Amino acid sequence: MCPRSITERFRGIVLALTAASLPALVALAGCTGNAPAPLPSVSSPSPSAAVSGDPPPTWVLNEALWQALAAGDPHPLSMRWTLTTPSRASGLDPGASWLKNTRGAKWKVYAVEVDGAFTLPSYAAGPQHARALLMLIDAQSGGFVGLYRAATSYDLSGLRGVHAYRPAPRVTTGIWGFTCWAGGPFPGGPHPLGMVTVQIYRGGYPLTTGKPAATVASDVRGFFTLALEPGRYTFLFSQSGFGPSSPTTVTVRAGQPLAVLVSANVP
Repeated sequence: MCPRSITERFRGIVLALTAASLPALVALAGCTGNAPAPLPSVSSPSPSAAVSGDPPPTWVLNEALWQALAAGDPHPLSMRWTLTTPSRASGLDPGASWLKNTRGAKWKVYAVEVDGAFTLPSYAAGPQHARALLMLIDAQSGGFVGLYRAATSYDLSGLRGVHAYRPAPRVTTGIWGFTCWAGGPFPGGPHPLGMVTVQIYRGGYPLTTGKPAATVASDVRGFFTLALEPGRYTFLFSQSGFGPSSPTTVTVRAGQPLAVLVSANVP
């Protein structure tokens, strides 16, 4: 598995999967291509850190690494993950306790913990730092059940079949974007929204020109990559099965990877 800011976190609420805040939530591609570019070759966080262990499914791995980038750390130290039930995942974080009574036999979630050095905004008390991100992702829809943070690593010892993996960054420069939708009569997500054409305009919003500087299409899981010159840009899409997106404005800096979230908010 949307957006006021790319580094905001998600929460779950009882009987609804609510995105309480979203991370503002990227490889080199041509600026005017209409097809999504492939992700670049994976490079290690440092010369001594090699990819190793048991990776989760590719779409889960991409989501976890995108969230790490959105939270300010494109080079996470380690990852642990397992496929489990919501009731078992409910004890991992106080914010997930509402899942204790959801005992649907067929509902499974991926519990993914990523360790790194994360910074998330807090509108009440300034930026907050975290050592670990915990993601609970619906195994069927790919939507978020919850995204949580902690000052220390999470205790996954009570879960079965936990895998360890040392990840490498998917993106070392440029834009790694994600198209999605959130809200609706039964709020939840964000949910991936694939095969959407994103328009990128120079400057902020309201737009000062009717012609985009670039367009790019997201893949089936909602990801896209793009290279842009340094500057301020606004991302949006106008056509999707869930309506137009809200505008997302970001500042691109030379040589730095950036996670961009573009979301349709369903009333």
